[in-house]
Amino acid sequence: MTKTVTELKTIIKRITLGGNEEARKRHTSKNKLLARDRVDKLLDPKFVAFLSNKKFSLSLIYIRDN
Repeated sequence: MTKTVTELKTIIKRITLGGNEEARKRHTSKNKLLARDRVDKLLDPKFVAFLSNKKFSLSLIYIRDN
């Protein structure tokens, strides 16, 4: 059970980052917001919390590709 929880926390951290560090630095160095930051600014915080619950289903694409 502990191993599963640890794996889950690792996946959540990876999803929350929204890409590897190099890509994030390249994007932010151009004074651009990351996708998650843009969404946070556009949407109602309660709706963003709802979307956060969807992060696992949406992240399957990223996990398979990496």
